[in-house]
Amino acid sequence: MIIETFEGQKEDKALLNLIPFLKELAKLDDVRHVDARYLEYQSKKLKESAELKEQHEKEKQELAKNQEIESEAKSEESTKLDEEEISGGKENKALQDTEPVSGLSIATTVDAEAEEASKDSPLKRKAKGFYQSLVRMSEVV
Repeated sequence: MIIETFEGQKEDKALLNLIPFLKELAKLDDVRHVDARYLEYQSKKLKESAELKEQHEKEKQELAKNQEIESEAKSEESTKLDEEEISGGKENKALQDTEPVSGLSIATTVDAEAEEASKDSPLKRKAKGFYQSLVRMSEVV
């Protein structure tokens, strides 16, 4: 059997690379035709390596596909939330179109709305909080 030159340097792995093959060879009763067996062993290892690489690529593609699906789902959810906020904004616009009221009645209205908001969903509470901020800003102006 012909092997690569081994000169003993620390980074030289020629003999170390033979250990797995020699262990498999030791399991056999007949070890003749070592050259042919070594070529067969190398071919088998190359094939296994290619299969692992292919499997890794498939997993990588599947992961990318799953991430894309998750991204699309988040985008759809964000769009849905935006649409709900827009519909909440229409309610706020209707409130803004009403007659102006004194600062005291606005504060009372805001407090009543805050109490009602605590019963609503988180999205509605957020929209009402936003509206309350707008009301407070309009008081300053």
